Amino acid sequence: NVSKTVLRPFYVTYGLAGTPAWTDGDKCRPNSEVLSNSAVLAHAGNLGVVGIVAAGFGQIFLLYYVFFGTRREMKGPLLGSLLSFMCCWCFLLASWWTFADALEQDASMLIMHDSGLGVVTANGKFKDIIENT
Repeated sequence: NVSKTVLRPFYVTYGLAGTPAWTDGDKCRPNSEVLSNSAVLAHAGNLGVVGIVAAGFGQIFLLYYVFFGTRREMKGPLLGSLLSFMCCWCFLLASWWTFADALEQDASMLIMHDSGLGVVTANGKFKDIIENT
């Protein structure tokens, strides 16, 4: 259906004619200059990184068990691995939950206009903006 592609579920606002969307500077900008809910997305990413690091520690404990399991008491490394993977699961769940919540929040975001001649501010639910741009 063509009308579904043309119509967007968010509204667009235009800046004043002749004023730039942002001033000259680096090509790489922080998300806070482009997206209103960038802090929430940063929290989701940070929780995900902590979850991945916890999984890495869990894997290290398991490898320690595999290589040194016959020589020493291995209850500690096995419990450490279990705890690490439990922490991994909790942090990754929290990351997913934070991102899922961010999708439902209202946001404003600078996006490229369809004409390709500049940017406009898209306002609406974050999921609607990122699904259709």
